[in-house]
Amino acid sequence: MQTEVTSPRRATPHICLVTDFAVVLDGRVLNQAYTLSRAGYRVSVVDQSLPQTPEPLATLYGRLPTWLTRSCRFIRIATGDEGFPIRLFSALQKPARPLARYLVSRCLLRLHADVYQARSLETLRTLLPAVRWTRAKLLYDVRDFDTPFMLPAQLPGSHRRALEAEPRAMPYVSALTTVNASLAEAIARHYHVATPDVIFNCKLVGVKLPPQVADLRTELSLPPATPLLVFTGTTSAGRSLPVILAAIGRVPGVHLAFVGLADRSGELARLAEDAGARGRVSFHPPVSAYEVPAYIRSADADIACIEPVNPNHASALPNKVFEAVAAHLPLIASDLPEMRRVVETYQLGAVFNPSDVDDLVRAIGAVLSQRDLFRRHAVTACSELSWESQEPKLLAVYRRLVGAP
Repeated sequence: MQTEVTSPRRATPHICLVTDFAVVLDGRVLNQAYTLSRAGYRVSVVDQSLPQTPEPLATLYGRLPTWLTRSCRFIRIATGDEGFPIRLFSALQKPARPLARYLVSRCLLRLHADVYQARSLETLRTLLPAVRWTRAKLLYDVRDFDTPFMLPAQLPGSHRRALEAEPRAMPYVSALTTVNASLAEAIARHYHVATPDVIFNCKLVGVKLPPQVADLRTELSLPPATPLLVFTGTTSAGRSLPVILAAIGRVPGVHLAFVGLADRSGELARLAEDAGARGRVSFHPPVSAYEVPAYIRSADADIACIEPVNPNHASALPNKVFEAVAAHLPLIASDLPEMRRVVETYQLGAVFNPSDVDDLVRAIGAVLSQRDLFRRHAVTACSELSWESQEPKLLAVYRRLVGAP
């Protein structure tokens, strides 16, 4: 009697996604975790971001959808997950930084992942020891590509050291992905590698949201007839905020709502008052990445503005564009190549010169006068510009790295 020989069952590939941005706001990582876990991979998400004091995002961490938290393992190092010394972690910006980074790397090493994914220079630097020690695969998902334009002498020490670590890390990178075609071409030229796979930073549109998602217009108690514009994301420099506020002052009756981490709200409120928009500009705390489209859907248009202050900004295709599409909102976008291509291809609204107040006033008027038409176009575009349309590309990359689960 012959004994049947069976091959040992291969373990399910384990993928570790690492972010140095608050994971509740990092919609791309959350989408990737959703797709990979649903495809059958074992997924861990490590959030190594430093908490703010006071913590404005604490409640949002409890609002991650259960269908995601049940299928993925989430580790937020700042809360003491994995027994990490919180005080040392908080010292990442202090002289203890090398030791703290070593401990983060040890935490990542203990996960025994088959693939580690980095989202930035800092996470690439943190992941390198784990990849070298375990010979795991490393995927570098390049969101921003500043490295060719950074001048080390002008950078803070931590950023300079992260930049200097990049050449040591690149030989260990097994695959590169990025967010648009312009960045893909720049990355290929800079590193002398094959053009990275382009995976747009779209939003999930076919998933169940947590109950009781708020509504922006309701929160503002604005009547339906009042035009409402929304600006999502951070209020950091390079987003033409003085230009936007000056334009709002010249468009009577329009209300502008900032939704996100508004660390410059006092300064911006003063600019709004000087521009004659007092009482027509409001600031709202961030909502989780999954909830943004539903939260802003009652607006009339989305302002997606970024200034070409460097080549990376000039080729940007930011989250704001895809948040607007998922919310079925018309777009008022910076006249930059990648943003213009999306707006014009799908007829989603109007573009404007991000340094010209007159041009923005024109664009606001043009979009509001045809908002219903542009909204219909956004609904149509949503089928092509959704995260669901990007999933096959992400899965193809991971299947090349570790095979199907």
